Formats: sequence, structure tokens, C-alpha cells
Amino acid sequence: MLRHEVRHVPPGSPSLTLIFDSHFSKLKVFDSFGEQTLPIALIIHLIRYNEKMNGSVCILYGLGEGEAIGKELIDKLQKNGFEITTDASQADYIIAHSGGMLFIPKTFRAKIFLLIGVNNKIDGSVTLTQYRKVRQDFVYAISSKSHLLWLKKSCWNLFYLIQEINKTLHMWQIAHSGELFIPNIKNAKVIVVNYKDDPWSGSLLKKDLEKFSDYELITHTGLHDDLWYNPDFYINLLQSSKM
Repeated sequence: MLRHEVRHVPPGSPSLTLIFDSHFSKLKVFDSFGEQTLPIALIIHLIRYNEKMNGSVCILYGLGEGEAIGKELIDKLQKNGFEITTDASQADYIIAHSGGMLFIPKTFRAKIFLLIGVNNKIDGSVTLTQYRKVRQDFVYAISSKSHLLWLKKSCWNLFYLIQEINKTLHMWQIAHSGELFIPNIKNAKVIVVNYKDDPWSGSLLKKDLEKFSDYELITHTGLHDDLWYNPDFYINLLQSSKM
């Protein structure tokens, strides 16, 4: 048996003694309330369960996007106690980026939605709008000396465009349909984030959301793909919305 006594406790408090068995499979805890034995496996399970206490999040990706692009967001969500799920109908929270909002299920249990970089319509040519978005990204990448990161992301964009060709064609058809994009989500709080100079979402106005109940618009100064580069802002937004 290995004995470890915890002495760093407030003055006047009883000491806490921890004893592991020789196989490190059980932990005995001695305090003022007596002796308790806890299996290490149970402790690990409780720690992992606690890491998921914030609930599950489903990320709905836009055109040419997927998990490789959202890796930093996924990692930070998990570190903040969120579980990642691909089942949008059962998720506690849904983050939809750009055209990903087109894949919000008709039935869901989520009470908070983040719709990032979205618009209710497309002003002008779809092709020209996408060209302006790519050009804006490229200019920023050169000026910020992050061109290698931009090139890596662009390769993943191409990969997902081809790998998920049916999704790509479906989104392209809807984009040309002239339909309004933002869904009417009821019985949930919806936070819409658009970007001031974004060719895709920059023209979205607060009045465009007035017909929806419990929709909030936040206008950001970042680029269209800011979610993937600066996920902390959006995670904080999600956490503050829970309160």
C-alpha cells in the first residue's frame, strides 16, 4: 500500500489521508468522517463525466468544410467541458457555420443555436460572392503572413467539396433558388453572428430577423471563417447564453 497524507489544508481543518493499493486500482480516503474506499476506475469515470457536464454540441459545417477545419474549435469545446456529437437532433447546442444552417433538423432538443456567418439571402451572383470571399481571405493571409495556414485550409476546402459532392451540389442549388435561408427556429434561443465586411453575411440587418422570436444579431469585425481561427469568442458566447 502507498500512503500519501495531504497536509496543505486550511488551518484548523482535519488532515486528509489518501492510500492507494499496490495495483493502483483502489483509493482509500481517511478524513474526519471516517474511511471510504473508491475504485480508481470510478474516479476516472467521474472525471470524464464531469468533463461533459456542459452538454453536447453538434457543429454543422458549411460549403467545403469538415472536422479537419474545425479541429481547433472541437478541441477547445472539449476542454471547456462540452461533448461533440454528430447527431444534431439530439445535441444540447448547435453551432451552424454559413451554409451549415441548411442542415438543421426539423426536430431537435437544442435550446441554444449559434448561426455563424449566415444571411437570409444572397445579394447578386453566388459565384461572384464566393470569389470575393476567397479574395478577402487571401489578402488577409498575405498581410498577416498566415499564407501557409490559408493554403492548408484551402486544400481541406477542396477535399471536402469533392468528398461530399452531393452536399456541395445540394447547397449550390439552394443558393441559386432565391429562397430565404435562415430557418424559423422555435422554442430555442438563436444567436446570429454576421461579419461587417463579409461578402456572404455582411448585408444581414437586424430588421431581417424581426419576424423571428428570440433571435439576437451580433455583428462582428472578423472574416467569414473567424469561427475556425478564433473559437474562444464563440465558446464564450455559448457559455454566457446558458446563464
